[in-house]
Amino acid sequence: MEERVRRLSGRVALVVGGASDLGRAVARRLAAEGAAVSVADARPQAASETCRLAEAAGGRARLIRAAPARLPDAARMVAETVDFFGRLDILFAAVLPAGKGGVADVEAEAWEQEVAAALQGVVLVSKHAVPAMRRSGGGSVVFAVPGAEHRLLGELAVPSSVGAAVAQGAVVGLARSMAAAHGPEGIRVNCVCVGPTGAPSAAEKALEAAASAVLFLASEESSLVTGAVLSVGGGQGVSL
Repeated sequence: MEERVRRLSGRVALVVGGASDLGRAVARRLAAEGAAVSVADARPQAASETCRLAEAAGGRARLIRAAPARLPDAARMVAETVDFFGRLDILFAAVLPAGKGGVADVEAEAWEQEVAAALQGVVLVSKHAVPAMRRSGGGSVVFAVPGAEHRLLGELAVPSSVGAAVAQGAVVGLARSMAAAHGPEGIRVNCVCVGPTGAPSAAEKALEAAASAVLFLASEESSLVTGAVLSVGGGQGVSL
């Protein structure tokens, strides 16, 4: 029987936040389609389990202990990926959730910390990933943000967290700016918005759906898709 051609054979991915549930699901999905995966996280024990699962899925994996919000770590995770696997084709990074509270509740120091934690990692790792992708002839960047698409496009406010609303909107803006700037270089940039899916029993299904969305955006099947916001929220907030 003819062996199935895997969609990411020969590709190299950097999964930032690989110890999280979503990062783990994404790493496994990309590895199952033939990608070599660097799993970057500041929690080495949990990230090691992600590497084990990625290898069990059929890919190669490497652990990088790093915190993307620190500039030296962001540079190092990209450099180690390229040094070990020879190239970088795919970057996946999730936005950390910001704290709760409306604008009247904002405290300056806490605000700076929340927004920096949510945004700084994706900006700094992108700064170093883009040049590496240029050298590889192009690539795909996928940012994951919590909250269904309608929340990010202004159709529904997020009253419980001004920090989350600002961070989520900023990352969508970042993705679209990067898509316009680096599209001529063959680098595509998109967002996956992971929204609520109802019952906790649906959590695993939601993770697999989000990982499949990332796979689509990382693969050649989405070669004409860039600057897009793909919602994986089980239809939450959809109305006629």
